[in-house]
Amino acid sequence: GSDVSASGAIVRACFTGSTWVAVLVSLATYAALCPWAVMRGPAYFTGGGGPTSGAFMLATLYQRDLGYYDWRLAYLDEPRGVTFFTSLLPYVLGAPVVLAGLAGLVLNERRVRLMSWGLLAPTAILVSGWSVLTVRYALPLAPPLLLSAAAFLAQTSHLTLRSARPLRAGLLAVVLAMSLARGLAWSLMFVEDDPRTLASRWIAEHARDGDVVVTEHDLSYTAPLGRADEASGPLPYPMPRIDVQRLFATGERGPAVEAAATRLLGGARFFVVSEWMLRRARSGAARVASPEHVRFYEALLSGQTGYTEVARFERHPRLGPLAWSEADEEQLAVCFVHCPVRSFERTGEYRSPFPDRE
Repeated sequence: GSDVSASGAIVRACFTGSTWVAVLVSLATYAALCPWAVMRGPAYFTGGGGPTSGAFMLATLYQRDLGYYDWRLAYLDEPRGVTFFTSLLPYVLGAPVVLAGLAGLVLNERRVRLMSWGLLAPTAILVSGWSVLTVRYALPLAPPLLLSAAAFLAQTSHLTLRSARPLRAGLLAVVLAMSLARGLAWSLMFVEDDPRTLASRWIAEHARDGDVVVTEHDLSYTAPLGRADEASGPLPYPMPRIDVQRLFATGERGPAVEAAATRLLGGARFFVVSEWMLRRARSGAARVASPEHVRFYEALLSGQTGYTEVARFERHPRLGPLAWSEADEEQLAVCFVHCPVRSFERTGEYRSPFPDRE
């Protein structure tokens, strides 16, 4: 009876003009924010296997043996699609907005609920099965969640029906203001020097000619030191004639981790450590795939290797008195665009974190 009629009403609503407009707007938004999916056409989803192709991403549905150096490793222990709502969207919109939006997807009045689902569903269905998701895939989900959140907040108020419409407009303005404040705070971080640049300047000021400086092998996530293998090119400030060594440059695993660390850090003065590598080591997948790396970084951070942290460079979104900590935020969004960096100095003899192997 009533269940059948309600189901029929929902089915009919799915074929109304406003629902199709919502779907088309969602697809257009996705095309604008993810243009490579349009420009590459079917090849994005079926061919190539490169780092931006759908085939590469879809392979993570089945691949569970990625090594420590694969950038997807830290995501292996996350359920499919849940990353959207636990890391990516809270990073873009803020957790309160996301929670209100999700509640509205279930509790809003039917017309608004269907419109929100119509905007949300195409992108969610398209990519929520991948185990690796980044902010650019979550952005098309922001508009329907903002709509849903504003409507939900309006419906849950105890004001009269006559005042509901202006209230909804006011709440939508508040929700938008919260998101814009977060976005503005995030954008303002890039007015100042990147943490990797600050770490480079620190080395330039504290190192001496002949010092050995060790950095990790992934040059995009560490301090540029003016070497020929760096894409940053010549530095705009003088760097002492230092000897730069790349730790784990050949993808060491197992016992080779200890050998590489002892060989390089035993005679170095500084060790520049990337937050991206630290976050990999703290991921659940790393403890299974590469426990040697986990043990090495844990010993380094606890001061058991003879190295002491002497400087830390990081950025956090800040707007006046408002500040957002990114300690637990989505890893690629933090580390790719404004990667925190730490500088360690050897203050004693290097001690291996694997004493049982000596």
